[in-house]
Amino acid sequence: LEKCGEGRETLPPWNGYGSLPNRRGIPSRELQAGFTAHLHDIRNRVFLHHLWRLADAFLRESDFPGWADSLPTWIRDEYAAWMAQESLDAKGMAVVDGWHAIPEADLALRYRGIPLGPGLQYEQLRRMLTVVFGCFRQQGSA
Repeated sequence: LEKCGEGRETLPPWNGYGSLPNRRGIPSRELQAGFTAHLHDIRNRVFLHHLWRLADAFLRESDFPGWADSLPTWIRDEYAAWMAQESLDAKGMAVVDGWHAIPEADLALRYRGIPLGPGLQYEQLRRMLTVVFGCFRQQGSA
């Protein structure tokens, strides 16, 4: 790793699996095939997804350009769907987190001085995702 001007460490450029340190002399295609074989297990895909999200929070795209392009298409598609779902959840939570803070709603949702609005968030999110965004519908249903 090299130090950059801001005192932040940067990663060497990503040039596919061939750029990985390879002391055993394994061809890059075999490295990729071995790595991909592990991704058939959902636990490994979830773990990689969490690593991806963590790296996304700390690295710039220029630190590791195109690394996701080396993943199989089916993994990229699955991760894109997961990220879309996370985004939808975040948007929904932003709505249900704030609606009961409106003074009129807060007043209406108090029982003996206890705010009930925060306790309704998860049910409201489920209803919003189901009714407004059409999530959780069974295939073939209207």
